[in-house]
Amino acid sequence: MLMSLEKEPQPSKLIGQELFGIKKLNIAEESINYKTAAQMPMETYLVTYVLPSLTPALNEVVKLRPDDPITVLADILYDYKRRKDV
Repeated sequence: MLMSLEKEPQPSKLIGQELFGIKKLNIAEESINYKTAAQMPMETYLVTYVLPSLTPALNEVVKLRPDDPITVLADILYDYKRRKDV
């Protein structure tokens, strides 16, 4: 039985390398998006990036009418961001 002298990469290393590659791509995409967003007119930026998440969150706060609306709004927006990133 012949054994290879080279070690095959371990699955955990491969997964780590893939995750690193994905993170690098995400950072590159985010920097491109940042450059694009910085050049947009304010109204276009708001309609594209802010209102899609903020409008439903504000509607939810209005429905709930909590004692601390800022904290509730922040929680809703964090949840939106988490769900969007998954």
